[in-house]
Amino acid sequence: MTISELAENLADSGHSLWYIRTTALDRLHGVRAPRAVIELGTDAGLVELARLLEEIEYPGLPLENARITLEHATTVSLTCITPDASPPPWEELDARIAITPDQPRQSFFGEQRQAGLQLGRTRPGSDCPPARAACEAARLVARYGYLPPPPEPVRGAAALPSVLLRELLTDILTAPFVGRSLDWLYETGFLEDAFPELAGMHGIAHDKDFHPEGNLWSHTVHALENAAGKNPVLSLAVLLHDIGKPEAVRHGARERPFDGHANIGASLASRFLSRLGYERRTIETVAWLVRHHMMPAALEDLPLFRSEPVLASPHFPVLLDLYEADTAATFRPPESTQTARSFYQRWLKNSRNPWRNADGSRKH
Repeated sequence: MTISELAENLADSGHSLWYIRTTALDRLHGVRAPRAVIELGTDAGLVELARLLEEIEYPGLPLENARITLEHATTVSLTCITPDASPPPWEELDARIAITPDQPRQSFFGEQRQAGLQLGRTRPGSDCPPARAACEAARLVARYGYLPPPPEPVRGAAALPSVLLRELLTDILTAPFVGRSLDWLYETGFLEDAFPELAGMHGIAHDKDFHPEGNLWSHTVHALENAAGKNPVLSLAVLLHDIGKPEAVRHGARERPFDGHANIGASLASRFLSRLGYERRTIETVAWLVRHHMMPAALEDLPLFRSEPVLASPHFPVLLDLYEADTAATFRPPESTQTARSFYQRWLKNSRNPWRNADGSRKH
């Protein structure tokens, strides 16, 4: 079933379907960044939804009533809206675009950016949890570049369901203004509460000879901006590629404080993604990328028997993209990235040539 077919199914029973929240704003502003979940609203009640739709689920998440998986494994969040067109007291559902035929095409109550959320602030008496409002505010910043007002402290983020935290992180990492959004979440205290593994990067200084862009957090944000929108797995790997540095610093030598951070980071990345409920394949791929993220810089110097198992991985092209984003965030010239890509192309050519060894020498 597609979204259009879902709308037709509901329309046959006299009900309407809308794009809502940031899903509606995506269509208004033409933002095409990937989304973890498509947000839809309907004037059908839960009993009617259960009668009309098979495979419907009730995860009990704040601000939504049900979920359904549609064509191409698209996850849809369904929120039951009263027929009254006015926004609810907490003004969360303040953006709608009609999908059902013969319905008014769109209705925007302040386009959400100026409405009740006010980028993380909820109105007195609101039934919208502040941490949940902060999730929507962070999406607004990440997807549309809104300049938020000074943030208010957000409490309770750690208590949000892991599925909401995972979807928030996925939406931010694939959006155009990823750095602005993550910085906003840090300033509110949300990041330290919900993602303490990430907040720990703020306290790690970088060697100014190699990282004049700032501390570990600044470097990671710059690297993410270089990779924004390419694919969710790459963005997760960029986010976590140096997550092992705080732990390495605590146990490393002063002269080489980051030794072993790639292996430490792979283990921490696995635990972090597992806690948020990512799929096993995603966890394993990201951990592999984090573990090997420094190898492209050393391809010319390593013996081939060391590098070849990594070169042969189907994930190696993504590793090169990670290396490029990482390198660009250090303000180093791009030649090292091109050198790694050229090495990989030579290895591919030689490994597929029946007359040559992988190092380019002739077979006897």
